[in-house]
Amino acid sequence: MADSRETKTFGEMLEILRGKDPKQAREDALFSERIHNQSLKYKNTSPSSWPDIDFQWDINSASQRYAMDGLTEEEFNSRYPAGFLLGEVDLVQIDRLLSKYCYRSPEELWEVGSGSKLAKMIVYLSEGHPISPPLIKVIDGDKLFFEGGNHRFAVAKAVNEERIPIYVQPKYKSKISELVKVNWMTK
Repeated sequence: MADSRETKTFGEMLEILRGKDPKQAREDALFSERIHNQSLKYKNTSPSSWPDIDFQWDINSASQRYAMDGLTEEEFNSRYPAGFLLGEVDLVQIDRLLSKYCYRSPEELWEVGSGSKLAKMIVYLSEGHPISPPLIKVIDGDKLFFEGGNHRFAVAKAVNEERIPIYVQPKYKSKISELVKVNWMTK
């Protein structure tokens, strides 16, 4: 049994303050540290040198909050009481409509966003862990923007995923349906 007086990481303490069991917080911190350490060898590498990645999309409605990095269940329910709609799209349709804030050319893979997060995502996905679909909204009338999932999308694009699931707030459904062909899995 771990001594409750052990030195704790910042992330571990934050999780405990948010109500997580100290033992679970410790396990999560060790998991994150392992993923981080393994990710260092992939930073700034080409997709051809990455391990095999087989996306395990977590489309369980109870997991929707994970589409937004770091939201607790209470925060999610407060901000998004209606939850998200689930759809499936061709990745290239989304990619061609991404706003300048989200788009990455293949050459910009490591230049846009956080290289550290991208490298960690590579390791996490290569180990077969579940991942929530990206959360997309419309900005500027006809551009798509990631509210969550930019690095998930970047990995999917880099490994040539053809179709991906997406989450959308109900208020954006009709506009997104005008812009891309979506197979809506929830109404």
